[in-house]
Amino acid sequence: MSEVIITGIPHTGLTFPYGAYEENTRILEVGCGAERLYSISVTLDKNAGHHPDIVHDLEETPYPFPDESFDLIVCRHVLEHVHHFVPAVTELHRILKTGGVISIEAPYFSSVHAYTDPTHVRFFTSRSFDYFLEGSPQTAFGYSPARFLRIEFEIVVPGDNLLSQLVRRLIHRNMKRYEERWAYIFPRHTIRYHLFK
Repeated sequence: MSEVIITGIPHTGLTFPYGAYEENTRILEVGCGAERLYSISVTLDKNAGHHPDIVHDLEETPYPFPDESFDLIVCRHVLEHVHHFVPAVTELHRILKTGGVISIEAPYFSSVHAYTDPTHVRFFTSRSFDYFLEGSPQTAFGYSPARFLRIEFEIVVPGDNLLSQLVRRLIHRNMKRYEERWAYIFPRHTIRYHLFK
């Protein structure tokens, strides 16, 4: 059975990107820009000026990789720029190995910064990937064959001081209430996910 896990209690519970890696780990950094997070990764970006290993636009499917190519796929502030979200997530799922993880960092819906960049076409909540979660009622709509076994997420509250820890706990223990009533009063800027295949 699949599950959604709210992490971030304590803050070190969810790290980005996900976990340590071994030398033979296949890592894809998507929309990497000019900055490579891992020396062993394959980088993909639509901007050739960033010198990625592969120049490719996420709007164009299929992606230039065989099925189950990567153990870890890192999408750091890239999916908010994708117009065709369902095909993009479906393709990322296809090229992820069984047992692999997609780590995503994206703008949280209540952040003023989410609306600053005119190329942002979507913002994210704790439920943005429910349509891809095995066993979720939303999968009945059949938008995509991609199914993740587990999704972990964290609404980022920076800092480790007492106030930050308290805010983090309050948000994550009362997620529905926070998103429905308090997110615009006490906004956060970033949400992180781990999607497990």
